[in-house]
Amino acid sequence: MKILHVTETLVGGVETYLNTIIPYQAECYGTDNILVLAPQQHVAEDAPLKAYYRCFDRPSRSLGSCASLAKLFKQAVIDFDPDVIHIHSTFAGVVCRIPGLITKRSQRKVVYCSHGWCFDGYSGIKAKVFSQIEKVLAYRVSSVINISHHDFESARQQKIPEHKMVVFENALDDLEQDIQRSENQGMLKLLFVGRLDKQKGVDLLIEAIRQVDSEVELHIAGASVVSKQQLNVSDCRVIQHGWCSQEQLRELYASVDALVVPSRWEGFGLVVIEAFRQGLPVVVSDAGALPSLVAEGSTGYVFENSNSNALAKVIGQLDRTTLSAMSQQCREVFVSRFEAKRLNTQLTDLYAAAD
Repeated sequence: MKILHVTETLVGGVETYLNTIIPYQAECYGTDNILVLAPQQHVAEDAPLKAYYRCFDRPSRSLGSCASLAKLFKQAVIDFDPDVIHIHSTFAGVVCRIPGLITKRSQRKVVYCSHGWCFDGYSGIKAKVFSQIEKVLAYRVSSVINISHHDFESARQQKIPEHKMVVFENALDDLEQDIQRSENQGMLKLLFVGRLDKQKGVDLLIEAIRQVDSEVELHIAGASVVSKQQLNVSDCRVIQHGWCSQEQLRELYASVDALVVPSRWEGFGLVVIEAFRQGLPVVVSDAGALPSLVAEGSTGYVFENSNSNALAKVIGQLDRTTLSAMSQQCREVFVSRFEAKRLNTQLTDLYAAAD
């Protein structure tokens, strides 16, 4: 079986998702039977999947970059002749489902995953436009993958056809080495991982830290993608690390007391299960799928979305002893619910299923 993956971005969760599923699929189907179309500007020199990439030019998100993707995609469908086309992310989903780009073949299966519905992040006319586009284009694919039950419910409410949809929660490979956590002393150490934009809510977290009188140190791993602006933080308790490698992130997860995910909207939140993988409890907003990932008081805490006062209250009540006691439960939840074998099996079964 030959699998063609297509994405318009490798920033954030999509790259992590591909890093989780591609090695398994290469082992199942053979390395020559896996191809990934991805933006050249997002491919790092040491990218683990670099051998599988065929790239298009994407200096920015524009009509020109969409045209480059469409041209490469159409040619790849002809040359590679895949049995399955797996499309990732909203913009790739729009471009690659344009009538005429996918040449007809009776046994070809087309799978689409938005990795978080775009219409969930908007209101008014924009939300209606995006939901209408997704509803129409859903009929151009065999299956629509939702990364959470929240995403499934959002799609159902927008009248995306239920018979097309499945729910495959995100997952990650477990770490090969033993999980080692630091024995912290002194200031409570919190971590934020992600883009520094409105969706991810880092501004709410900064405001909450300003309100907290207790000794708290905040580490930020990430940089701006959408606004191109950097945080202007004068508080010496806030330490910015910029974008970090996977190894650097693992070191940060191991060195702090809790992860904070203050997103205003979120289809899933891969950073939550990255934290659970290393036995790290989390504090999350009640946006999107986030509260469904966390057992209150057992693997973390949930606060009201977009409310920095509520977040400050939760942070002010955190204590290291209680957080440390949650570590084992976080690991158990990861292993039982979010380990990659489950997702990889679901995908291979979906690829093999008849329409």
